[in-house]
Amino acid sequence: MQNNCSWIGIGVELFPLLTQQCTVLNTEITLINPTSYKFSENNRPHLNLYDLDAPERNTSKIISTLNSVLSDMTSFEVRILKLDYFQFGAIFLEVEKHPLLLNLHNTVVSTVYKYKGTCVCKDYSQPWRKYTPEQAEMLEKYGNPFVLKEFHPHISVGFIKASEEMLKARVENLTKYMNIRSFKIESISLVGDAEEGHNTLATFNLK
Repeated sequence: MQNNCSWIGIGVELFPLLTQQCTVLNTEITLINPTSYKFSENNRPHLNLYDLDAPERNTSKIISTLNSVLSDMTSFEVRILKLDYFQFGAIFLEVEKHPLLLNLHNTVVSTVYKYKGTCVCKDYSQPWRKYTPEQAEMLEKYGNPFVLKEFHPHISVGFIKASEEMLKARVENLTKYMNIRSFKIESISLVGDAEEGHNTLATFNLK
C-alpha cells in the first residue's frame, strides 16, 4: 500500500564556512564515536524545516506550490545560540527561533502537508520513539511530530551514545571548534531519498 510513497526533506543549505565548521565538528564526533553518521556530498549539514513521506506522484505539485509561496519571501539572518545535545545522544547547533524562521517553517508545513496522502514515515514510526500527546497528534496530521509548536530549529552534527554527564562534557569540549555564530537564510532546498544519499530535486531562492 505504501510502495508509492517516498521521503522528501525541505531545509536550508548552509554557506561554505558554516558547512566546514559543521564538518569539523562531525569529524571530531566520529573520532569519539566511529559509528556516528559522517557528512558527505550526499549527506550535508543543513537546517531541516520539514520532512515527511508523500506519494511520489505529488512531488511535482509540492515543488510547484512551494515555488509559488516562497517566491515573495525575503532572506534573513539567524543566530546560532550554542552547541547542545539531546539526551538520546544527538549533538546539534541550536538555532534561534527567529520570527521570520518560524514563519518560513509554518508556511512550508501548511503548504506541503496537504500532499502527504496516507503515507507514513517509517523512521518516525519506529517503536522505540516516544512522543508526547501533542507530538503524536502532529505525526498523525502532518507526518512529522516536530512541526509548528514542536519545531525546534537546529543543525545536527553527530551522535554520541553516553551518559548525560559525559555528553555534557563532550559538548563543552567540542564548543571550541565553533567560531561562526550566525548565517543568512537565502534559499530553500527540497531533497528526495536516493540509494546513496539525498538528491536535490528543487531549490527556491528567497528575495
